[in-house]
Amino acid sequence: EIAIKPPPRASYHVGDSLLIARIDRAIESGTWGEVVVPLGIARVTSVEEQQVLARVITQFGRIRDGHLSLPLEPFKNPGEVRPTPVEQGLAGRLIASRDDRRIAGAQQFFFIDKGRADGVVPGDVFEVYRPAAGELGSASEDVRAVMMIVHTRERSATGLLLQIMHPGLTPGLPVRLIKKMPS
Repeated sequence: EIAIKPPPRASYHVGDSLLIARIDRAIESGTWGEVVVPLGIARVTSVEEQQVLARVITQFGRIRDGHLSLPLEPFKNPGEVRPTPVEQGLAGRLIASRDDRRIAGAQQFFFIDKGRADGVVPGDVFEVYRPAAGELGSASEDVRAVMMIVHTRERSATGLLLQIMHPGLTPGLPVRLIKKMPS
């Protein structure tokens, strides 16, 4: 059980689900905002005058005093729907990894510069690639990783690496939509 001090004018009710998170770092000097790292999910059990009591129901990392609580966005189960391949899909760029690591690994999260405003939805699949140099005798296009979008914001999205062919996933690499969730 944890105690949460709600922000001014917040309206929490018994049964509400909250995301417990920490703010990690700014990306590109704040151009893209700050990295929010989920630490757990809590369900409100009691609303008091100065605080809200909640029970942690899922934990992804250590929850400490000073971390944030945010209303959990509703989950929309897509059912049996699967993404379908697309030709000439939406193109964008890799912004950064959620966890500041030099070498990418499986199940790691990365941010891209396309989001809801571009039609990106959870379940869409993108590939990260290094384009061909275009010079005679130079390397051809090299697919580095495949990621599935797990969260979208207005102008960015978070993808979970499903497959990694090369650990060198540097900010700025191009990404392209290869499978799209039906609308």
